[in-house]
Amino acid sequence: MEFLLLGSVDARSGAEHLRLTSQRQRAVLAALLITPNVVVPLQRLVEVVWGEAAPASAMANLRTHVSRLRQQLDALDSGQRIQARAGGYLIETRPDEVDVERFHRIADHGHRAFLAGDDALAAQLLGQALSHGEGNRCPVCPRPRRSTVRPSACSRPGGLSSRTTAGLG
Repeated sequence: MEFLLLGSVDARSGAEHLRLTSQRQRAVLAALLITPNVVVPLQRLVEVVWGEAAPASAMANLRTHVSRLRQQLDALDSGQRIQARAGGYLIETRPDEVDVERFHRIADHGHRAFLAGDDALAAQLLGQALSHGEGNRCPVCPRPRRSTVRPSACSRPGGLSSRTTAGLG
């Protein structure tokens, strides 16, 4: 099973994909996948899906979206991936099933190669990490405002300083 957040939110197993029928289903799936294996509170899911304009039926609608996601995920993968827990839901994933986690793992390896002085390997790994989301953007994720970018973000592992020095920036 592979879960995709970099680009169009989706899940696939082999050639089979989810058949998400609405942006709200995509938003629920994305909200669960951002913190896999961690309970996402019901109120947080409502905020992600409807924002401040949540209808009175939001909780019932949320349960319907989760139920449909469960059915589709069960058809792709025999396990019950979305679990109800006290106060929320979680999605169970295994290591490397979520593309964002793969991106971070590869970027971290690239950063370590850069720090070790292996610029060729660093460029290869950081380029591979960047290719995961190249030209794609999570459609339900808010775009960062220019003012929210901090200089420290550019020097974190896999950040701009590594990319630039390794010949990728």
